[in-house]
Amino acid sequence: MEKQDLFRVFDACRPTVAQVREYLERISGHSPFRLIFIKDGRENTTKKLERDLGLLSGIIIEDTVFYVKTMSKKDNKDDRCLTANDIFAFGRGNVHLKAHPLRKADILLLGKYRKEYETLCDMLEVFGYAAPALQDFYLPLEKQGNYSQADDCDLSGYNDGCTDIACFLSFRNILFCSERKTVSI
Repeated sequence: MEKQDLFRVFDACRPTVAQVREYLERISGHSPFRLIFIKDGRENTTKKLERDLGLLSGIIIEDTVFYVKTMSKKDNKDDRCLTANDIFAFGRGNVHLKAHPLRKADILLLGKYRKEYETLCDMLEVFGYAAPALQDFYLPLEKQGNYSQADDCDLSGYNDGCTDIACFLSFRNILFCSERKTVSI
């Protein structure tokens, strides 16, 4: 049904805001992925979305946990040159002890589930939660090291070329993940 026709039906029904909210919660109540929430210091996984589940920590896609906490430009307070070691250390210190920046395989996994992930972001918003929106490019960091440049790529794995890590962080975020079996839940 076209959007205009759908809205015409809505208008004819004259739903209240409360009814529309209830309907949105009903159609958004079941996540396509398992989610990790932290409440009262305890981690809980669920696919059922509702209000007051706690702090959204991660999204489990296949055997990978994609964390909601990202590294952004504001995390590089002095605009210094960053190395892969800095990014790995940020992940372990600020995201999760087992967190590492996305690798190319992790980016391809997000690309495989792009539509479901974008739908999940909309569903989360209904309940007041937020997950990082998908970006046009990511910076896969395969291993730690004292290097400050890496090749960035899109969700299909297309390599856009070499970029400076700090420069990348000026325009995009760095996401973190871990293998599901290494995370205690």
